[in-house]
Amino acid sequence: MTQNGNAGQIIPDLPRRVPDPAGNNRDPGLQPERTRQAWDRTLFVMMLDAVFFLRIGFINGNLAVTVAGWLLLSLVLGVLMCRRRYPPDGNRGHILSPLS
Repeated sequence: MTQNGNAGQIIPDLPRRVPDPAGNNRDPGLQPERTRQAWDRTLFVMMLDAVFFLRIGFINGNLAVTVAGWLLLSLVLGVLMCRRRYPPDGNRGHILSPLS
């Protein structure tokens, strides 16, 4: 515990370093959360693209675009299933918890 000189408040000392499995000390900060959010956004946009490709492919009767849409959608669903099966920290309390 440290004391703030101006206000006389006691501020708890928070641990800054977290030991990783290799025994090294590191400060993860918010990087894992930002990385997870970036992948969430990427998967969301890929899913939107897949639905767009499927719609355009069905409307125009273009088989290549339809196949590309199905492949992209299956890729997104595969990544989501892998994320659900192998969570990085065991915590599933994020916005896509039913899906990942």
